[in-house]
Amino acid sequence: MLGEASEEFRAGRRSRVIDFRGRTLDLCEVGDLPADAPVELRKAVKKANQHRLGVQLKFTGLALVILLVLFFAARWVGWLRAMHPAQWILYPIWGFFGGLLGGREAAKVSGKRAVGECLKSEVCPSCGYSLVGLPREGDGCVVCAECGGAWKVGG
Repeated sequence: MLGEASEEFRAGRRSRVIDFRGRTLDLCEVGDLPADAPVELRKAVKKANQHRLGVQLKFTGLALVILLVLFFAARWVGWLRAMHPAQWILYPIWGFFGGLLGGREAAKVSGKRAVGECLKSEVCPSCGYSLVGLPREGDGCVVCAECGGAWKVGG
């Protein structure tokens, strides 16, 4: 998917984005953005560059808490009396893997949002360079003069 966040896991590094010509680039940092960049853009870029492992751990913890509450509620009601206690281990396993997948999706969504906010503000998602006034090429892309990323801005 072009113009979106990459699925590549890069712990502790900036998020990766894919331009509209298929090149994979690093997402810019908040410090790379112009001084007059909107607050929404700054927040989106900051969130997209959060450590992915932290996002996944938050989702895993939340999923485990929800599943444990459901487990104890079902046990209190009596729905689990027919289950052997060894089968109860499935609840934390489901919570763990569900949280990891949810965290991964959340990280991708925040990357896509950051790219969208950058393009809405006509700022290169890779380097933070202003794309205002740059010519469009034949495929409708504006090529960043600083990093060479190809983006479709302004609709």
